[in-house]
Amino acid sequence: MFRGYIFQQIDDHPSAIKNFLQAGTIGHKFDNPTLMQWIYSNTGDLYFKQRSFEECMPYYRKCYQLATANHDTLRISYAALRMGRLFTIVSNVDSTICYFQKALEMGRKAPTAIDIVPVSQSLLCDIYIQTEQFDKAAAIMPHDEMNDENWAYWHDGQQHTDSAAYYYRKMLGKYGPYADTQYLLRLAQLSEQQGNQRQALAYYHQYAAAEDSLKNYTQAEETRLAHAQYNVNSITQERDAMIRKNRMVTTALIIVLTIFALMTLIFVLTARYKKKKKQEELAHKILLQKEEEDKLRKSPTQIETNRQQIEELNKQLADAQNKYDEVQAQQIKLDTDVLQTENNHINALQRQQTALEEDFKRSQLYLNIIHHAGMSDFRLTKEEWALLAERIDVAYDHFTSRLLNLASLREDELQICYLVKIGIETSQIANMLCKTYNAVYMSRKRLYKKITREKESATAFDDFIRNF
Repeated sequence: MFRGYIFQQIDDHPSAIKNFLQAGTIGHKFDNPTLMQWIYSNTGDLYFKQRSFEECMPYYRKCYQLATANHDTLRISYAALRMGRLFTIVSNVDSTICYFQKALEMGRKAPTAIDIVPVSQSLLCDIYIQTEQFDKAAAIMPHDEMNDENWAYWHDGQQHTDSAAYYYRKMLGKYGPYADTQYLLRLAQLSEQQGNQRQALAYYHQYAAAEDSLKNYTQAEETRLAHAQYNVNSITQERDAMIRKNRMVTTALIIVLTIFALMTLIFVLTARYKKKKKQEELAHKILLQKEEEDKLRKSPTQIETNRQQIEELNKQLADAQNKYDEVQAQQIKLDTDVLQTENNHINALQRQQTALEEDFKRSQLYLNIIHHAGMSDFRLTKEEWALLAERIDVAYDHFTSRLLNLASLREDELQICYLVKIGIETSQIANMLCKTYNAVYMSRKRLYKKITREKESATAFDDFIRNF
């Protein structure tokens, strides 16, 4: 086991696994449950760290069964915590909750398991919040630093915007670049909900910087792993050179293990890449869906939906009044007022949007572009491009920041988006940007795929931008 730890520290996972499995084989010769629990838990931990969850499961399960059979509350709590974390990864919610509850229960009974209780409590609250069981989470969740993230998501789920933002800000810089990107993105979205567009834009800038930092961190980590593997290979080669004459069998075994280690490394890196890609695709899909939902909430379709609900509520109100049910009647009136207020708000937004659009189209810059766009020598200065971006953002609800939230775009790509947005034809865009017609056409196709992750289409790009 100790030799396995050494190999684990230098990232030689194949040799670590070999020694752990050998320890398990020897350990079976002794009738010592505590020894076997120790071997099972550490072997499972190594598989878990390598994300080999199918191989990890039997060892964790054996560890839990041994502890239960011996009524060892301390080791039951630790084993249950491991099982809960494993089922969290494989998305088995019921089993996750069951094992975290067991870890918490046994941890409270075992006087020496002081560290188990807060960890189990925090993880259980996290699952409750993810499954929107907010009351259960609040009932057991303490106000301490370990649960700051849980409280952030709890308040977020309860629509407590200010409290959620407080906790997200409190956690910035604590849990690394990946966590910071999540917190900054949510802070930006909460600021938008509060109508603080300047603060939201500042958070989006910080979010973009955090994304860059995360990429650098990921590259550094991959370099570290490659360097560690290189060191393992160098040590192995030196050892082989010293004993090659007398221990040819050992040399052959080391070569096989080295190949296995490289294959394992490639497999792990490939799995990480695929997982990251899948997470990015999911996050992008959620952003697009949010855009559609925001557009729907401000559209005549939403007004009509609310109007139909108001009509239904009026019928229910009449029925409640006939039954002299004052409580229900009062509640229905409140619900009706909420829907009517929402419709009034949407109408006001539409009027404001129309006014801003008309004001933009009366501007000297817009008229100048529309009038001269077809001329071969017509170009915009750097200051005019900046002014055009500013006027479009005012007229179309922060067009630039919302677009950059979906994809990272170059300056020339943004310029194409601006010109398409205000209705400039492809040939005119080509003249203004000193490009060929085909170059602009291909850029529009690529931009559609880049922004929406769907099949390339220039026409679909134009429709998307004009409606965005």
